[in-house]
Amino acid sequence: VELAARKPALAARPGTSDHGWGTALDLCGGAESFGTAQHAWLAAHAPLTGWFHPSWAAATGTKPEPWHWAFGGR
Repeated sequence: VELAARKPALAARPGTSDHGWGTALDLCGGAESFGTAQHAWLAAHAPLTGWFHPSWAAATGTKPEPWHWAFGGR
């Protein structure tokens, strides 16, 4: 609630984030930037285990977030 109040463009409305359900995560270690080897590796391999980079989070998406990945199931 506090983050949504301070940074509404960054945080989801309270109670609407998939992070709390364990079906979304934010990564670092190179994956937080487009064009890195880490991000490319994730794009190639994450779908093998049910994870994906949402289209809205793509570099050309409505809210570019290279670090954000979601789980779609296997």
